[in-house]
Amino acid sequence: MAAAHYYVRNNSNDENTFVGTGVGTGDLCRETVARTGTWDTNTAHSFPSVTDCMDQTGGTSPVAGDIIHVGDDHDIITATEIHLAPAGEMAAPVLIVSTSITNQDEYAPGAREEATGSSTNVTAVNYSSVSTRGVRFEAGHDFKVSVGATAFLEDCTVTLDTNGSYISITQDNGVLIATDVDFVWTAGRSAHLFQMGASAVDLTRCTFTATTGALARAYGAAANGGLTHISRECDFSNITGYFLEDTGANITQDDNIHIELYDCVMASDPPLFANEDFTSPAQYFFAVNCASASVPEKSEYQFFQKTMGGVVEDSGDDGTSGGIYRDESTAFTNGNKVSYKCVTSEHCNLGAPVIFTMRPLFADLTDSDKDEITIYIASATALTQENTWIEVSYPGDVNKHVWETVTSRPVDILGSTALTSDGDSTWQDAGVDLTTENEYKITVAMTDGDGCVPNVRVHCGVPSITFYVDTTAELS
Repeated sequence: MAAAHYYVRNNSNDENTFVGTGVGTGDLCRETVARTGTWDTNTAHSFPSVTDCMDQTGGTSPVAGDIIHVGDDHDIITATEIHLAPAGEMAAPVLIVSTSITNQDEYAPGAREEATGSSTNVTAVNYSSVSTRGVRFEAGHDFKVSVGATAFLEDCTVTLDTNGSYISITQDNGVLIATDVDFVWTAGRSAHLFQMGASAVDLTRCTFTATTGALARAYGAAANGGLTHISRECDFSNITGYFLEDTGANITQDDNIHIELYDCVMASDPPLFANEDFTSPAQYFFAVNCASASVPEKSEYQFFQKTMGGVVEDSGDDGTSGGIYRDESTAFTNGNKVSYKCVTSEHCNLGAPVIFTMRPLFADLTDSDKDEITIYIASATALTQENTWIEVSYPGDVNKHVWETVTSRPVDILGSTALTSDGDSTWQDAGVDLTTENEYKITVAMTDGDGCVPNVRVHCGVPSITFYVDTTAELS
């Protein structure tokens, strides 16, 4: 069925009112074919608000795939909830889009709706899927996604006016997917930004702005059933505290915490990611290529992973001001040589080792002279082949969709064979030869492989130790 088109235009928040302010109800504000040209001046042909369109009586309500056109000069304030939910569950979202008043069928961002008042007066997205483009929302309290709902936002602004308001996704299976959205707080915040519960957030190129005071943290306090968060190319420079803080650190509470950050701007150097112990295997924090705007060159090697097994992060720099690295390592474009610094937790053991995947490496495995991968390790604690090993996965040369895996772990996983000593490398700390560490190398051979980017996974099952892995994996 072809999409139906609904029309909303009001400017009660502007002292210069205009011809075309909507007072319409029902199907007079609905078309089966999109209107074109200048906005219809008949006030009965436009709803006064998106809520009136969604909650209408006596007309045909929006259904999956329908489009709600909102005039780009639309600007209203209401003391009641802005309700962005069509009736019933839907397989596809209703699209709310800001459109030009000179061409009703042309995208033009700028429409605005504001809800004022107490906790009952919120900007809310409830129940079924809604997709919004180019609209500015302002709320006296929470921006809320309710049970089972998916809120799609693109090229929008969401402003929260009180210190105690949140992006609230506390109902089971609530999802917020936002692209090019600016989230703004007009009051300084001492609390967290996201109020979560068995729900998910997916952000691309979003910004977080505080007009007064810095933002304290993204996540804090109990997540009430867990959370999933993925961000790409977002600006978190206004979040000056830890991204994740005080969510419970309790195996019986908030088990599912899964956060991934890619190519994001952070507030500090080093970035503050997570400040608490992880006690469940379902708790995971990963951040890569995320750095402060003051030292953007560090983004090319920034690495952070936190799990129940421990923390893995980039070791620092090229030795001018600290950092342990292997001198034979390949330098990054800014000249820095770094390693992965691995700090295992008390929860780490052979049954639940710390595991991390090294950054991508291209390997032409069709070349018989390039069929071995070697990694290099420095550790003050003596390590064995049984408690520290690597796995390498790569596609076969015949069935490229079938991946082969080789491991350095011996069959007898309870043995005590020392790792192979490496006498050819020079590990340094701030430019000074490192003499306090055991130096090792681990080599695995691959056969019948294709030119590919293999997965190199490092495992360690020793609790409460610190060791370093060179970021350069060598092919031979």
